[in-house]
Amino acid sequence: MENNDKILHENLKKQIYKQLDKVGIAHELVDIKFTKDSELVLSGELYSEQVHQTIVQIVMDITGEENIIDRLIVIAGLYDDQNDDDNDGFYNEDQEFDGTEDIYRSIEDGIPYIPPTRPLQYDPPKDLKWKKRPKKIR
Repeated sequence: MENNDKILHENLKKQIYKQLDKVGIAHELVDIKFTKDSELVLSGELYSEQVHQTIVQIVMDITGEENIIDRLIVIAGLYDDQNDDDNDGFYNEDQEFDGTEDIYRSIEDGIPYIPPTRPLQYDPPKDLKWKKRPKKIR
């Protein structure tokens, strides 16, 4: 019986991932696991609540289950390259534009600059070759 459950779970995973790909959601964002009691557990980090709701709806449609253990986390700004230039600013409580973390946009558009609150990452290219300077002899 346990072997049949594993096959069923793998087929469900494949169907869910296939449907996610079909609607344009990268299935790598979602980790699907099953507990010993055959409860479906969703986990992962998503970039919007709309994507979160779509994933949950797809899983419920395919599995027929409504009691899914949902551990998906929505992190705003997770994929900054997917945001438009118009949406990269900060708004105050009155929904008035306060500023931007983009220093170039700040200079070009005259918008107040707000320094990033998180460290910036720089990944050097893989093909970067460092050259040693010759030692100076005096």
